[in-house]
Amino acid sequence: MDPEIIEEVVKTFGRLHEDGLIYRAEKLVNYCTRCGTAYSELEVEHEEREDKLYTIDYGLLKVATTRPETMLGDTAVAVNPKDKRYKNLIGKSVVVPLINREIPIVGDEMVDMEFGTGAVKITPAHDPNDWEVGVKHKLEVITVIGTNGKMTDKAGEYAGLSVSAAREKVIDDLGNKLVEVKPYVHSVGVCYRCHRVIEPLPIKQFFIKVKPLADKALAALNSKETVILGAGRDKILRHWLLNLRDWNISRQIVWGIRIPVWYTDEKKLDYVVSETSPGEGYIQETDTFDTWFSSGQWPVVTLKTNKPEDFEAYYPTNIMETAYDILPFWVMRMMLLSIYLTGKSPFKYVYLHGLVRDEQGRKMSKSIGNAINPLELCTKYGTDSLRMALVMSTTAGQDSNTGENKVRGMRNFGNKIWNAGRFIAEKQAEDMVMTGEKDGEFTKKLSEVTNEVTKLLDQMKVGLASETVYNEFWHWFCDEGIEMNKQKKVSDAMLKEGYKKMLALLHPFVPFVTEAIWQEMFVDEGLLISYSWPK
Repeated sequence: MDPEIIEEVVKTFGRLHEDGLIYRAEKLVNYCTRCGTAYSELEVEHEEREDKLYTIDYGLLKVATTRPETMLGDTAVAVNPKDKRYKNLIGKSVVVPLINREIPIVGDEMVDMEFGTGAVKITPAHDPNDWEVGVKHKLEVITVIGTNGKMTDKAGEYAGLSVSAAREKVIDDLGNKLVEVKPYVHSVGVCYRCHRVIEPLPIKQFFIKVKPLADKALAALNSKETVILGAGRDKILRHWLLNLRDWNISRQIVWGIRIPVWYTDEKKLDYVVSETSPGEGYIQETDTFDTWFSSGQWPVVTLKTNKPEDFEAYYPTNIMETAYDILPFWVMRMMLLSIYLTGKSPFKYVYLHGLVRDEQGRKMSKSIGNAINPLELCTKYGTDSLRMALVMSTTAGQDSNTGENKVRGMRNFGNKIWNAGRFIAEKQAEDMVMTGEKDGEFTKKLSEVTNEVTKLLDQMKVGLASETVYNEFWHWFCDEGIEMNKQKKVSDAMLKEGYKKMLALLHPFVPFVTEAIWQEMFVDEGLLISYSWPK
């Protein structure tokens, strides 16, 4: 990354800190023990898995859990205060099996009375809901799983075991305290990179207070300063903005921009924000920024670090185009940080494209063997053929089906464009048509096609625009227009002018074919790419 951009990213962190929007705290974060780093909640994927639900006897009551190994860090049992079965037990104590730790029974409406026995063990160090209960009831935090994915010394005789091995041993050691085991299907958080199960762990990290930033992003959506194009995607973005937790921007990886923070004792929460060392005895934070923290500043920093006038000329931009699957990762982050830095949303429209699926609508994967190599298709059928196949009939925010048959069909369309041009360019003198009785009708239809394609592009209905120009060129211009010229009902001059306009309308979708033809037939007009849009 350019030094100038790194400098701007670091300045943003300093500004956020000065405004009281940055803090360091030990909180429960999503940690991947394989990648060795924490992630924000947006970077955790969820998979439905079949595990087991274990019911364990805690004496006064029985609790249900999918993670018996974490009972070694239990500091309470929780029941819903509205649950008549357990209401009289709130305030009493039970003893955790295996470790004989006495813990309180607390009442909390977080508990789902329909889950398991209606009583749940509380391990603040290893579950987000338990952490919230622990904060509310001021419970002790006992970390029994480490960043290496193994049980810590706090786990006693289980220390050093992997999580899975500890689970097996705990189950064996429980004996008659293990009341029931049954299959249980539930959603499990996994690392978006390696798909290992995420471990919630309490770690000191840097966080951004996102609510003030999210409120401004929501205001931009409400006022239509920014419009999300893609069915239902605006609603999804609003849901994220309304439910965001403070953003953990610390990453324990070596690549990235190092956080400009210095300590005299990193075990404490006190720190100094500075791009360089504040003095003797200070050590710099080793963590780096979440990549989305720098990427989220892209609309601002890329313009500010180029020509001085670029930012004033091009910010905010008109259209941002990207895939819908990174709407919360990137688009939302750009809105949060860009509005904070400039007071303006970074773009007017966000056009979201979907996933490219195979011809049967299935997601492409190695296991199915249905993935296609775009470079091979380009070599075989031409780049324009693939481009048109991908664009045609797509809708913002929706997936599209593409396969070799569709690309081959677009190759045939490219041949149709060439053949039409060849017919016009190679007409002999004796076949010339000076005037035609259908010239007026032809001109009117050409104007209608131009207006319709222009309107669809203005509305950013790119798929419909490509489909319209495809159908009109093939079925109207070629099947009807050229045939009328052969019948001397449309003049050569009118047909050539129509072809010229059709090339311009086709150019956004098949740029190489149309430019090559243009340079043969209309070379005096300059490049087609810089030619005025037809009216």
